[in-house]
Formats: sequence, C-alpha cells, structure tokens
Amino acid sequence: MYSIKLIPLSLAVVVIYTFPIITFFVNSLIKSRSIDLLSVAALLVSLFGIWVLVQGDSSDWNLWGIFWGLVASCAQVTVNILSRHDSVESGWGLVKYITVLPSLIFVSIYFILNSDPIASVSSEMLMWSILSAMGMSGGFYFFFKSISLIGPVRTSNVMYLEPVFTILLGVMLLQDALGMSQWVGMFIIFIATISLERWGKKYN
Repeated sequence: MYSIKLIPLSLAVVVIYTFPIITFFVNSLIKSRSIDLLSVAALLVSLFGIWVLVQGDSSDWNLWGIFWGLVASCAQVTVNILSRHDSVESGWGLVKYITVLPSLIFVSIYFILNSDPIASVSSEMLMWSILSAMGMSGGFYFFFKSISLIGPVRTSNVMYLEPVFTILLGVMLLQDALGMSQWVGMFIIFIATISLERWGKKYN
C-alpha cells in the first residue's frame, strides 16, 4: 500500500483515461481506418474530465503526475498494440522489461523519503508486496489473453476499471478524500469510455 500513497491522483487518472483512447486512435491510424466524429468527441470529453478531476488535487506533484502519466500511457499503448504481432516478443517478455522503470522509481522514492529504509520494512509491507505480485500475475494473464481474443482497443477500454479500483482502495483503506469535482470528473470520463467501448466493437 505504500506505493499507492506515493502516487499523486493526477498521475493515476491520466494513465486511467488516456491510454484507452490513445490506443484507439493509434490503432486506427496504423490500419488506415477513418476516425468518426463520435470518437473525437469522446476524446475531448475524456480530456475535459481529466481536467476537472485533477483540479481537486492540491499535491505539488500534480504537473509531474500528468507528465509521467502521459509517458506511462504511451508505454501502455505500445504494449497493447505490439502484443498482437507475432514478430514481437511475447507479452510476458514485454512486461518483464517495461515494469522495471516504475519499480526503480518507487524504490528510489522509498529510499529517499526514509532515513533507514531497510529497518522500516515491516511484515505488513512484505505481505502487501506478495499479494500485489500475485494479483499482477493474474492481471497480466488476463491482459494478454484479452488482447488475443478481442484486440488492443477493446482491451484498453476494459482496463480502465483496474486503476479506478486502485483509487477506490485509496479512498476506503487510506482515507483519501476526493472532492466533488473529482467525482464529477470520474463520472464524465466513465461515460466517455463506455461510449467508446459500445461503438468500438466494430473496430475489433
């Protein structure tokens, strides 16, 4: 749970709500598909929802969160699309390398913020780490199985539920407080993402 405390809300929401739409547009451009006006409208509505959502985040890391969130989104889009190609290393291999960067970032932050990082490791932290690893393994299996069955675009649309669940965990377990504008922003983006999924089936 320590890592959740270090994630500014802006980083989390940018990752949640940009990589499904970016995947949709990149996949359409690669396959020379026309992008309809409804898709463009969904993109604009989602970006507006992100803007509304991050207004309530008073963290000094807000802008950095948006920047790194966009970087993470682009990395996720790359994984989504490349995972469909036989010439690219299998999904597990991609994850093995891509997850190194965020792991190093979180470990670095932990060592910077703690004067005695080794001694401060508790049994609770180890327990959550093991449970997280087990959950990630199951999530990765679902992720790449889903890509092989329904494609990268619809998989991205479905995966927005994962970081939403993470934010809700922060609200329930860490007593993180979300402002009214943040709930409104989540609702706006939820509607836009569901809309993309509904007509995204034809792009499968």
